[in-house]
Amino acid sequence: MIDLRLSARRHAGVEVVEVGGELDAVTKAQLDRFLTAYFNGPDERVVLDLSGVTFMDSGSLGLIVDHYKRADAAGGRLALAGVSPSRMQVLWLTGLADWLPLYADVDAALLALARPPGSAAGLG
Repeated sequence: MIDLRLSARRHAGVEVVEVGGELDAVTKAQLDRFLTAYFNGPDERVVLDLSGVTFMDSGSLGLIVDHYKRADAAGGRLALAGVSPSRMQVLWLTGLADWLPLYADVDAALLALARPPGSAAGLG
């Protein structure tokens, strides 16, 4: 059985979506439905906390990129938290770490989303 845990909480006007377990071909659709529920309109801000993710395949990474692009196109913002090079080296190997907003933890991502777009600096 594939283990995926999803939960959300609102903090200072930002939705924090916590993901735990494996993100793969089987669980990707579940994550897609969950994220879609939190991008209801323009100016939506979401932190995707990936600190509990134990595995992520390229298809799931592509899904996250799609949600990032949709949020950006709608005037919203999506930031990824709990991302480390040792656990999610696929982000660095693909070059996505250079342009996705990545933060060490949820607090750093929340602080960045409180700033105007374009002024937030991630892990890089």
